[in-house]
Amino acid sequence: MPKQSPQPTFPKRRSRITPVIKADGTRLGGSEKVEVQPYTLGDRREVSLAVLEVLKEKHEDVLASLGPRLALFLRADVEFKLEDLTAAKYSRAVKEINPELHFNVFRADRATGSGFLGLNPLLALTAVNLLLGGKGETPKQPRLLTKIESDLSVDVANEFLDGWKSFTGKSMEFKPQAVAEEAARVESLIDAHTGVFLAKLKIKIKECEGDGFLVWPVHMIEPVIHQLEQTSTTNKKKAQSISSQWSPVYDRVPVRSDILVPAGRMSVEDFLALQPGSVIPLPAEVMEQAKMTLNGRPLFEGSFGMTPDHLALSLKQKL
Repeated sequence: MPKQSPQPTFPKRRSRITPVIKADGTRLGGSEKVEVQPYTLGDRREVSLAVLEVLKEKHEDVLASLGPRLALFLRADVEFKLEDLTAAKYSRAVKEINPELHFNVFRADRATGSGFLGLNPLLALTAVNLLLGGKGETPKQPRLLTKIESDLSVDVANEFLDGWKSFTGKSMEFKPQAVAEEAARVESLIDAHTGVFLAKLKIKIKECEGDGFLVWPVHMIEPVIHQLEQTSTTNKKKAQSISSQWSPVYDRVPVRSDILVPAGRMSVEDFLALQPGSVIPLPAEVMEQAKMTLNGRPLFEGSFGMTPDHLALSLKQKL
């Protein structure tokens, strides 16, 4: 009987785990469940009103600290005020920006695109004059900056950005760096459909006052947005939990309310000179800017008036 040749043996085929996730939430070739979160493409990112309000508060705080920071850098009085912070598509945001501003483009990294800081040319020229050792003289008419002036304005922009980035906290590594850029280039710097933040600023350097704009893609600070969204969701759940446990007994708990009026700005020298008996003149408009607080938290804005028997506060809007 002829000898049978041995049958060939093949190694057992191992199941290969692939990146593909099946409908039941497991990877193809495996059994472990994979958590899948919804994701919006970065350049089409939308921002909720709750997140936008938190970012406004953060920027108001940051700009308040940026004034003294730039004052030390330029050795002159500098003030910043946030006029508004909005989120929109770049095609709409760019229509609100004066193309005759002086622009400094900045990038945090290649992946998140570019933003820019736009300044009234008179502000930029005043800052450059101070950097060159001048007294901060402001030209009577705005003009384009020279190459040397433009390069010096980048130093001012980077000092601003170095302080501005603090609003991100510890949420992300954020190191924006500025470079000088032509105004015409800015119009096509960001894709028209990209979601951006547009911060409108009022800036004063010595006696020179003017507008400024800060524009950056929403996805440039994606980790910050994500964290704020999570916090907002958590706060909503806590608020719902508290409201569901409310008891009528709480209605009788005494709370403290106060009425505050702004005293205006004064120098440190004037403030240190105050003592019992000092008189502080108040502008007439403070009577229209009173705020009612509850346990220290501002709730309403109103104006002072009179009833037949009392000084009264007429509430105008909720804060």
